[in-house]
Amino acid sequence: HGQVVTHPGVTTTTKLGVVIGVRLIDDVPKLFFHWDGKPGAGTFASLDTLQLQVAGSRTLQEAPDDFLDEPEPTPEVRELTKDLQFTFSFPMGTHFPKPGLFDIRDDVCLGVGGFRHGQVIEDEDGDHAVVVGVRPDQDGVPKLWFKCDGNEGAGVYSIYHLVRKEFKLVGTRKLHDVSPSDPVFQNRGNKKSMLEKLLKGFSGLFEREQEGKLDSDFEFD
Repeated sequence: HGQVVTHPGVTTTTKLGVVIGVRLIDDVPKLFFHWDGKPGAGTFASLDTLQLQVAGSRTLQEAPDDFLDEPEPTPEVRELTKDLQFTFSFPMGTHFPKPGLFDIRDDVCLGVGGFRHGQVIEDEDGDHAVVVGVRPDQDGVPKLWFKCDGNEGAGVYSIYHLVRKEFKLVGTRKLHDVSPSDPVFQNRGNKKSMLEKLLKGFSGLFEREQEGKLDSDFEFD
């Protein structure tokens, strides 16, 4: 715990990590590291083939209980978003999109999430997303919404205040208004119904398999 290590394969600016400790993943103990610039600790699938080198030590402090909690909007953001102008129509929802309206003004988007409408970011997984605009989430909190490549509509990042630190601005993309009558919305109900039936079938199959499954005991040296 507290040892600083280096690893050439980790894509951070400094490539320095610090050993956090051990926790169980699927009942298997894993050693967790925190790499500089990352929002939290993670582990490797296997340590056997890594060439980690000890580069020093570091004193660590426990994260506060509210570390993952989204901070409350600042008074400036509340003032900026008290009269949102929903002028841009775009699919809302990553899998079963429904029509949504967004405020795409630069000052609003920058104030809420730090990026402008139409800017393309790359997240820490290498996925690209384009900024759509601002609208309240299900709790009524104004959020910056993104359309990730491969998704049908816009959504929000969880723990955005942490993951946005890893975002890289990689370009811009022109987005167009999408009318509520667009075909993307026409089969929403049918697709959702079909998926719910499919998931229900998988759930029943899983329960039947579990009824005949034996528990295994494992020993670790």
